[in-house]
Amino acid sequence: MDSQIREMYDAPMSKFTYVRLYADEDGESHLEDVSVDLELVDFAPPAPPVFVGGAQADTGVQFFQAPTGRDGKWHTSRKRQFMSILTGDFTGEVSDGEVRVFGTGSLLLLEDTTGKEHYTGTPNNSTLVTVLADQT
Repeated sequence: MDSQIREMYDAPMSKFTYVRLYADEDGESHLEDVSVDLELVDFAPPAPPVFVGGAQADTGVQFFQAPTGRDGKWHTSRKRQFMSILTGDFTGEVSDGEVRVFGTGSLLLLEDTTGKEHYTGTPNNSTLVTVLADQT
């Protein structure tokens, strides 16, 4: 990883938290704060690495976090997934030339696992946090 990319990842982005609502063996309901470790992963080469974690094998759900100013380069989706943006925004450009900005609350179905690729980037003032759900 070159020094410029390494600097982008010096920010404390190694954890993600959520609240778990569950029932114990006696049927009593509880709330629990859960912290998920995120690891720097080469997620969709040739785009630079991002923080990913919390994969739930039985559900195919994971968290994805990209730093401000990330240049995602042109790449294909690694698999068919829904992407729900929790915070932040990113710019997406497709090979036919259309450009859109997606923000908090956006839901995308990523299906271009082959083809001419797409581009993504996060602005300098926005850290992108998403939930990815695998589709079959």
